[in-house]
Amino acid sequence: MAEFVADFGMLLYVHSGPEEQTNIMFSPLSIFITMCMTFMGSHGETEVEIRNILYKSKLDKNAVQTSVSALLKSLQVNEVGVLLRSANQLFCSETVKLLKSFQDVMTKNFASDVKQLNFADSFQATQKINSWVQQQTEGKINDLLPPDVIDEFTQLVLVNALYFKGDWNTKFNASETVEEDFYSSPSKTVHVPMMKMKGRFLYGEENGYQVMALPYVGQTLAFYIILPTERFGLQSFMKKLTGESLIAFMEDVYPAPVTVSIPKFKLEKALDLKDILTGAGLLTMFEKGKADFTDMNGARDLFVGAAKHKAFIEVNEEGSEAAAATAMVMTNRCAMEVVGDIHFNADHPFLFCITECSTMNILFLGRYMGPQ
Repeated sequence: MAEFVADFGMLLYVHSGPEEQTNIMFSPLSIFITMCMTFMGSHGETEVEIRNILYKSKLDKNAVQTSVSALLKSLQVNEVGVLLRSANQLFCSETVKLLKSFQDVMTKNFASDVKQLNFADSFQATQKINSWVQQQTEGKINDLLPPDVIDEFTQLVLVNALYFKGDWNTKFNASETVEEDFYSSPSKTVHVPMMKMKGRFLYGEENGYQVMALPYVGQTLAFYIILPTERFGLQSFMKKLTGESLIAFMEDVYPAPVTVSIPKFKLEKALDLKDILTGAGLLTMFEKGKADFTDMNGARDLFVGAAKHKAFIEVNEEGSEAAAATAMVMTNRCAMEVVGDIHFNADHPFLFCITECSTMNILFLGRYMGPQ
């Protein structure tokens, strides 16, 4: 599934304002899982659209069930220094009767039960959903759903929450963190706290970029930075990047002595996925009369009225903490040795991701342009 997640992540990146000089941060995996839940209830043209965008038409529902079930198991880590948790939840209107077949798939393959809510009381329903997300993300994602999303016509809300906190395998020394220039754009230079360390890390380089991985405790997850060698070359570099090439970059690394200098930063971003997913080619699922989710409730009266996503990340000397949540609101309305020290100085815009190393699934993806 890693290539599908990476391709989907790059598609989301392309349609989320890549030309803008702003930070971007989201969880391809959280959005992907929520879309998989949506896919399981889709039918007809809507099913074809989602299947094409998510799986390049290569997987059917049976294959998705099996793959997602295995994927979710890999997203449960609770060890000293590393916590990774993914949770799914269906919130359903008291007036909707879901098909048993759909409920069974959600329970068995997505580890999600169904909670009934009175959506006519929109304030209370919104509060309960946001409270669940807040609890699952250790308080890092608040108010996923704004007050105006839920109304009396809401039938179903599918939610995924993803939380990660990990200590670096080798921590930075806070006393060595210093304020330095970060070159956000040709016309903007800002001061940021730069964390510094020398060590042996997984590193790679090609014409135009450097890549390195900072592993977390246990080394099953890592923070990857892809840094263009040209100071303001991220935008042109990203135009050539695909999900497949991104995974290849992360895999084509080797142990090397590296002098590291990266910013200490914190980001929180909210995305309205409706426009992004529509731009990516998912059209019928948002349109009443064209959306087909008969595999959810047996009637062709559901469509996606809203799709919301929030993501948070903090990178400091100790490690990283990241969280994300996505909601779909349904309504009826090889190693080589390097001689010499390598300098990896991330003092200009770069791409970053937190990746599960055994599967290469991208949990979080972002672009850092400096403090904003």
